[in-house]
Parts: sequence; structure tokens; C-alpha cells
Amino acid sequence: LMHAGRLAEAERLLTGLLRLDPALTAPMLHLASLYLHSGRGAEHAAMLARLAQVRRNPVQALQARALADAFARGGMPALLATRRDAVLASDDPHSIAILVDLPLAPLRRDPRFAQRAARAGFTPAMVAVLAGER
Repeated sequence: LMHAGRLAEAERLLTGLLRLDPALTAPMLHLASLYLHSGRGAEHAAMLARLAQVRRNPVQALQARALADAFARGGMPALLATRRDAVLASDDPHSIAILVDLPLAPLRRDPRFAQRAARAGFTPAMVAVLAGER
């Protein structure tokens, strides 16, 4: 639903799932992505913090805090810059986000995107597939 642009419906279903079982991590991940795509940076960071708490993952908790701080400091541009910097780190387990996150989709045809994706360890073929070139 989210990828089809039906964000309100996706959000209702995902929050409903979390009401049924507050420990489900998949809805948290999808809601975090939905909030990011919708420009709701504070909610994005809060959902990632909730996910880190459920997973008992202090590293993810620190990352969520950094996003919340960035958003408080400079809104979505600062949050996205913080996210970008984390994604571009080749050792970040979430670096796949550079290829699949909806907010980054318009950038995939920009040659600078391919350069940054390569720095994160992705091949030009991977970027081309997601840019719709293959």
C-alpha cells in the first residue's frame, strides 16, 4: 500500500498491527519508512527509537537519537543529511536503504547518486536496475 501511494491506508493497517502486538518489528520498520517518506522526521526517529528498544539494540538507539537531534536542529534537511551519512558508511547494515528508500528514488537518475552508491559498496548494475534502466 505504501509503495502504491496509499499512505494513510498503510499507516492505519500498520498501527493496527502494532496495537495487536506492540513487539512486532516489521510494522515499525514500515512505519518508520512511511514517516520518512511523508516528511515526518520526528515520528520517523521516534519509531526507530521504539524499534531499537524492542530489539534491545543500543547502537540503533543511538542512531535514532542522532536522527531526532538532527531533526530538532534543522528539520528534514538535517535529518536526511544525517541519514545519508550513516547510509554511506560501508559498514552500515542499513546501507541497502540507499537503493530502496522511497525518498531517495528521484535521485537514482542523477550521476552523483551512482557515485555515492558505489562508495557504499553498490555496483553500477544495482543502481541501474533500481533507476529503471535495466
